[in-house]
Amino acid sequence: MIGPARTNPEGGRVGSGFTLVELLVVIGVIAILIAVTLPALRGARTAAMSVGCQNNLRSLFAATTSYLHDHERILPWAQVIVWYPIGDEAPLPAVGSYMDAALPRMENGVVLTGQPWLCPEDQSWGAQSGTSYDYFPALIMGIVGHRETSRLLEEQPRTPLWTDHLPYHRDWRNYVRYDGVLDKRAVGEAY
Repeated sequence: MIGPARTNPEGGRVGSGFTLVELLVVIGVIAILIAVTLPALRGARTAAMSVGCQNNLRSLFAATTSYLHDHERILPWAQVIVWYPIGDEAPLPAVGSYMDAALPRMENGVVLTGQPWLCPEDQSWGAQSGTSYDYFPALIMGIVGHRETSRLLEEQPRTPLWTDHLPYHRDWRNYVRYDGVLDKRAVGEAY
């Protein structure tokens, strides 16, 4: 609080200013404002990362759909869900040919990968495997076969097509269904 002007012993006027208590109060208010704002900024960052992941899943869906149209509605073959270790037993080479992006590959023992194969929040798995996403039909193909899986997904379009390999987004996984709908599931919740 700025009080009345003070005078010095010689009768001259001393400039008015802030007291130490006033300065500490202002600093405390600024600290409280920062403490309230930072969690909101972290939440916005997390939401932006999730949107980046969803865009990657949308790209994978578009490429898979293009493959389906060119191959009599038959899904790309896969013996494994993810591309680990890197090889031709997974669907990425078939789907990747419909994308304007380099396929993940291994050179001198190092996995080289990038968008759209990596979720922005994936800090570990993608660097080892080449992709952050699982090709869900591979689970079914191992049980009923390639053509039958394609037929089943036509009949059950709500079945996931591509999913996050791990719950990169706190407590949920993003996924895109066979019918093109993007969704997310809580960890432990069934598809």
